[in-house]
Amino acid sequence: MKLSVIIPVYNTEKYLKKCIESVINQKNKDLEIILVDDGSQDSSSVICDNYASNYPFVHSIHIKNSGPATAKNVGYLRAKGEYISFIDSDDELMPNMYCTMLDSAYKNNADIVCCSYKQIDENGLISHIDSTQMEYILNQEEGIKHLLEKDKIYSQCWTKIYKRDILEAKNIQFVEGLKTEEDFIYNLYAFLNSKIITIVDYPLYIYTHRESSLSRDYFKSNLIQFHKNMILRLDLTDTQIKLKFPQLKIICSAHCIQYYNLLIGRASMFDYETSKPYYLHAFKYIRNNCKALLKCHHRCGFSIIGTIIFLILPARLYFIYRSLKSKIN
Repeated sequence: MKLSVIIPVYNTEKYLKKCIESVINQKNKDLEIILVDDGSQDSSSVICDNYASNYPFVHSIHIKNSGPATAKNVGYLRAKGEYISFIDSDDELMPNMYCTMLDSAYKNNADIVCCSYKQIDENGLISHIDSTQMEYILNQEEGIKHLLEKDKIYSQCWTKIYKRDILEAKNIQFVEGLKTEEDFIYNLYAFLNSKIITIVDYPLYIYTHRESSLSRDYFKSNLIQFHKNMILRLDLTDTQIKLKFPQLKIICSAHCIQYYNLLIGRASMFDYETSKPYYLHAFKYIRNNCKALLKCHHRCGFSIIGTIIFLILPARLYFIYRSLKSKIN
């Protein structure tokens, strides 16, 4: 079997049938679909069981609600395909997605194959459709550089297929219980253990952008855990990549600054004491890597004026500045 498609499912009854049908209708039929119902409270679990009853290559697994990372791990342990794919249950695939990606995988003996995507919001507005319509063959360092810069390689797992032999040999799994940052951390370890990465730069995945998605709302009610997850991600990125590829130091620092800037923005929406240790961690990192900030400020989300303000103001005053700025925006 060429491919195992793992779909964690949680309360997506509105979208789930379209998602599953888009996999069933793939041009490449040598695949299995593993549906992992993560304790859904709507009709999603019934939909999963119905498809498993009607298609021998569809499997339905039910677990108590544990989050997407755990659900993906459960699906992975059941998988038998040479390559593994993780997709979201509210999205869809273009009919040629897997045949295009598998062709690149076998032709180049790739450990990871990446594609692009198009985004559709709940009003039907389509965006993120630009692509080069080309194939790229990268070594490990080039692949990591593209991942850090989000240059045709994105942090989400759903734009990729992974060679199962690599995942098994290095015991690469998702960090149990994580509900944010799990995809990037997974990709960090997958890329650090892969020799050949290819990109088929076509929008083959259809991402449904939902304003009320779980990951989008998570930080509002789980602010401290959001901070901890982000710092875990960035500490791993900073240490692992700089250790193995010191020549990527500035690029790695710029990537981390970009997301520490996001953390500061989220923290500034709440009171200072609630976020203080995590905010100060982010503030200190950016100050300690000001060379990367000055060189790559636009990529990091800072204007020239914003960069100057950050470098001049002490930590507490900068928090107040960002808090006022978030209220105005």
